[in-house]
Amino acid sequence: MASWSFMLKGELQMKYVKKVFALLLCACMLTACSGKETQIPVKESQPVSQSTAIESESQVPAESESQVPAESTEKGEVGSTVPESTDESTKIEEDKAQDAEVKEEEETMPEKLVALTFDDGPNTTIMVEILDILKEEDVKATFYLIGNNINFTTEDVVKRAFEEGHELGNHSQSHDFMDKMDAETLKQEIELVQKKVENLVGVRPATFRPPYIAINQLMHDTIDLPFIVGVDSKDWDPNATGQDRYNNVISGAQDGAIFLLHCFPGNTETVKVLPAIIKELREQGYGFVTVSELIEIQGVTYEPHDGQRFSVLEKQN
Repeated sequence: MASWSFMLKGELQMKYVKKVFALLLCACMLTACSGKETQIPVKESQPVSQSTAIESESQVPAESESQVPAESTEKGEVGSTVPESTDESTKIEEDKAQDAEVKEEEETMPEKLVALTFDDGPNTTIMVEILDILKEEDVKATFYLIGNNINFTTEDVVKRAFEEGHELGNHSQSHDFMDKMDAETLKQEIELVQKKVENLVGVRPATFRPPYIAINQLMHDTIDLPFIVGVDSKDWDPNATGQDRYNNVISGAQDGAIFLLHCFPGNTETVKVLPAIIKELREQGYGFVTVSELIEIQGVTYEPHDGQRFSVLEKQN
């Protein structure tokens, strides 16, 4: 009886152990399942399907292909965005286009050329009116400026003349008789104007017109610029009518002529007659250029201090 009781007790204990073991096993499986379920949201929040990856790649190439490593670009290796050969080809094409443009201008340039020049500027009255006429007529001219007239009230007029394609020349600082000055004063008279013009437009005047056309050998020995005289219209004379000025210009017209006119305040008769002068010269087949352009086109050479004075620039063969 004791033996049977002992066996029964042992059997009950085994059953109990099996139940505990089964419960533990279930608990472990539940825990494992629970762990997997907590990982699922993380995976679902960052899905990368094959279709999504393909779509993303289709949106990237334009940007990724344009990004070339610095080392590769510098060495001109495959992938360089601007090959050296392309730069050279572009430059060659640009040079050809520029040459063609210059050739076209030369072919359309009238055979006879003259230069209109205006002394005694700048100012905000007559010079502005003359600039308006030249702009309307599409004519380029040369303005010989007095240094004392260049100030804060006239700076914009100087800049406008330059920006519209006109040439700026040197007419001395004081517009005094330079044939009565010593060498040092002559240098100052010229250099002051050179600096003023350069400070305003970045270019120094290339030619010089002596005030009153008063010239001596010391001036030639001291001043490096070409001396431009010109065909006198006599518009400096208050008694000269508009018709007189017109006649003086037209009668002096010839290929290479440089006309001497003025743009000082009050010179209204020149303003009135200027459109008629331009029209008549055009009808006679003349084209208009600046003094420096005329010197270049006519092939005239100049050596400083050689004593030359230019009024008509004959074409050199």
